[in-house]
Amino acid sequence: MNSNILFHEYLGKLDEQLKGYNIPLNKLLQEGISRDFIDNKIRNTPISFFDELYDLYAWRNGTRFEDGAKMGQTWLFPGGCFLSIEESLRLYLGVNRDIDWKDTMFAVFDSGGGDMYLIDCDEKSPTFKMLIRHNVAAVDYEVVITAYDSLASLFKTITECYETGVFYFDPSGALQSDFKGQIRIARRNNPQSDLWKLYDWVD
Repeated sequence: MNSNILFHEYLGKLDEQLKGYNIPLNKLLQEGISRDFIDNKIRNTPISFFDELYDLYAWRNGTRFEDGAKMGQTWLFPGGCFLSIEESLRLYLGVNRDIDWKDTMFAVFDSGGGDMYLIDCDEKSPTFKMLIRHNVAAVDYEVVITAYDSLASLFKTITECYETGVFYFDPSGALQSDFKGQIRIARRNNPQSDLWKLYDWVD
């Protein structure tokens, strides 16, 4: 089964999982958008989307921000608020993009606290289609580090974490997690990524 079919399965599974919770996130995730809409938005940038990235935004156009929403109430996974195409472009075109944020990298998720997950859209790059964590305040690595091997492996990780209770919501609807459990699942599903190898103290 190819990765794109699996990706659709994980998106569908996540939909069903989230429906089981009475949480703000269900109302904050926005309706999906078309390829034509996306192409019109990115036409003046060096960014080229690939199938899974188009499919992600066809599923949802990120998260709507509302006054009063807690940071964790907007997360699909810890530190991962799914950005709308408009917000991602605002960040991409911003004056604060540093040398570690290459022209062919596009922000897809944001923690709300300074670190982001960029996706590499450069077909010639060794990290093409991988999600890269970007954090200028990082202590254990130099600003960027590979975190998820692909969108499919990210959403496989997310759905497994919900399924096993590693991710759960507190009474306010803010996402919580068992970090050790997350490390184990993320490491197994993303063997090419370096982030989870930093936590070699977790067996």
